[in-house]
Amino acid sequence: MKKISDDELQELLAIHKSGKQVIDLSYTDLSERDLSGAYLEQANLENASFAMADLRDADLRITNLSGADFTYANLTTANLAGANLTGACLRETLLSRAQLQEATLVDADLTEADLKWMDFREADLSGSIINGANFFLSAFDA
Repeated sequence: MKKISDDELQELLAIHKSGKQVIDLSYTDLSERDLSGAYLEQANLENASFAMADLRDADLRITNLSGADFTYANLTTANLAGANLTGACLRETLLSRAQLQEATLVDADLTEADLKWMDFREADLSGSIINGANFFLSAFDA
């Protein structure tokens, strides 16, 4: 797993937000980082580690997050619509009020995750582990 400095991360985020380049942070250790409000739409974050990271209000639409580790991360009110979270680890992750419409969560681990007030419409949760997850007032397809 590769590591990058805070300065390098901020530079990459600025380039990505400007639209000049889609960033690839696959296999990068972003554990315990403050990425609240970060714009990461369509980024490649495959197998990245976000363990204990703050991703509140982050824009992760249509992002490749397959195999990513979000253990104990805070994704409250993040937008993950259309994201690929296949095989992602979301154990004990805070996801309340996040948007997951049309997201792929095949074989994801959502054990003990806080999923209150979530929007799962058209999301694929096939094979996901949901032991102890809190789905209070979450929306699913009829």
